[in-house]
Amino acid sequence: MADAIDVLMIVFLFALGACAGSFLNVVVFRLPAIAIPPSAGFLEVARRQLHGLSFPPSHCPRCQYQLRWYDNFPVLGWIWLGGKCRKCRLPISIQYPLIEALVGLVFAGFYVTFFLLGPQWGPPTPGVEIIRSVTVPPALLALPVIPVEQIPIPPEAIPNGTAVTDVERVGAVGFGGQTTLRLVVRSLANRSDDWPMLAMTLVLAFCLLAAALIDARHYF
Repeated sequence: MADAIDVLMIVFLFALGACAGSFLNVVVFRLPAIAIPPSAGFLEVARRQLHGLSFPPSHCPRCQYQLRWYDNFPVLGWIWLGGKCRKCRLPISIQYPLIEALVGLVFAGFYVTFFLLGPQWGPPTPGVEIIRSVTVPPALLALPVIPVEQIPIPPEAIPNGTAVTDVERVGAVGFGGQTTLRLVVRSLANRSDDWPMLAMTLVLAFCLLAAALIDARHYF
């Protein structure tokens, strides 16, 4: 269940992702247009690319009006301007806010899958098998595979900081519907230990989106 810190992190990561999406728009439009001589070395390539991505500042591609800082807020800037340039009033492509919102949702979505949806979605952790005797309703015992979420496993039967991902019945059903189950438990992700993996995943997701959008726009 999400707590106040989770809500704050989701909002923060959406905002961070929207800012990354704003830069991604620059990368998609400018990076393929930067001229690189065939003889350029690594440092020269990096210098030209950094210069091409940072200069000139954000501007209207039609009238060359330079955007003010308050026009550059991801998603909100486009809404405030009504989707039009402040000076020439020609339309600004909706692709800008859509990509910003998309990256924001991706960043926030990764946080949710890592820390709120359980070990099936978060960072991979090794499974540990434990044997427990559990009372199972008769209707479930008739099923060939018992759904994990429907088994009334007492909280004290599961180690702290873990969740059950797989269940197998290994014992006969006794009096009162009690049977022996083999449970596979996996550690739950937590912010203090797994944030480096989340950060690495966000960087890789950004790079993948950049490559995909450049390819979709220019058919490289």
